[in-house]
Amino acid sequence: MAAPAQVTTPSPANSAYGTVSPTLAALTWAAALGATSYNVYFKKNGTSWTITLGQTGLSYALPILEHGTLYQWRVDSVNADGVTTGVAWDFSTLNLVVPIPDAENALMPLNHLVAIANNQVWYEAV
Repeated sequence: MAAPAQVTTPSPANSAYGTVSPTLAALTWAAALGATSYNVYFKKNGTSWTITLGQTGLSYALPILEHGTLYQWRVDSVNADGVTTGVAWDFSTLNLVVPIPDAENALMPLNHLVAIANNQVWYEAV
C-alpha cells in the first residue's frame, strides 16, 4: 500500500473571495484515493490553525464566520502508510454593508443598529 492521494474539489472553492456566507455550515471535499481519515486545518487570517485529526467524514463543521474576513483551510489525507499534505485553500466571507441614511434619500430616521442575522438588519428608533 502507499500513502493516500490529495483531496480535491474543495467547497467553498479556492479563492472564493467576498462570496461566501458567514453562516456557511461546513467545508467539504472529495474523498482522496486510499485515505482512511483526514486531518483538517482551519484558521482565520492572522490566527493559529485549528486542527482536527482523524476525521472520517468529507466535511468539517464551521462556527459562524465573520463578515469580510479571509479564512484558510487544508485537508491532509491519512492512511496506515502515511499522511499526504493537502493544498492550502482560502476564501473570504461577504462584506457587511449597512445602509446609511442620508438627508436626501431619507431611507429611515437615524437609528441604532440592534442586530444582523440571516442577511437581515434590525434597527431601533432613537
